[in-house]
Amino acid sequence: MRNKAKRPEYPRKKALILTQATTKAKIKVRLDHRTTITLPDMSALKLWIERYPNAKVVDNF
Repeated sequence: MRNKAKRPEYPRKKALILTQATTKAKIKVRLDHRTTITLPDMSALKLWIERYPNAKVVDNF
């Protein structure tokens, strides 16, 4: 048997915890060719359409 050198123990990465806020999104909107956002309801879409007239709804879930 070989003698193995002890490796230093590094702290483990923390687990990612998803909050409920990310699961409440209902509407996926593409603002431009590379930007996609999710919105909770259609009333929020009005604000984004004013800023990005070419915005399109990609998915309703």
